[in-house]
Amino acid sequence: MIKMFRLSLLFLILFLFVQCSEKTAAPDTTPPQIEIISPLTGTVVRDSVTIKALIAENDAIDAVEFYIDGNLFATLREEPFQIVWHTQNFDFGKHSILCKAIDKAGNEAISNIIHLIKSDVMFKAVFKNNYIAEDREVVFFISDTNGVVLSDTTFSGNT
Repeated sequence: MIKMFRLSLLFLILFLFVQCSEKTAAPDTTPPQIEIISPLTGTVVRDSVTIKALIAENDAIDAVEFYIDGNLFATLREEPFQIVWHTQNFDFGKHSILCKAIDKAGNEAISNIIHLIKSDVMFKAVFKNNYIAEDREVVFFISDTNGVVLSDTTFSGNT
């Protein structure tokens, strides 16, 4: 009787072991996909800009890293995968931005690289002999293609 019990127990353990090993999922070897969707490369920035990344993953994302000029700037672990880059502590000129997505299995992917230009001059107008008007006020409006005013300035006289 005891031998029968031990033998049954051994078969049960063996059966469970086989069943568990058969259902083991294959490891995730598919890297995520990542793309910087905003802003567009070549955009002139000033003060701050929101950088947005779009991620596609077959399982789950562990982290999204944002790099500015090759240096890690921020790490996000949940959506939305976007940061605000305050440019005050960066030099004027061209800056490269890229993102890296890391999924829960450790697979990594690198985004497209975009180049942004930090400038304190968003618009420059050159007038003949630097003459605008002595007795008139001049107003400039700068808008995007949808008519949204991005900037405006007012001045009078020769400037």
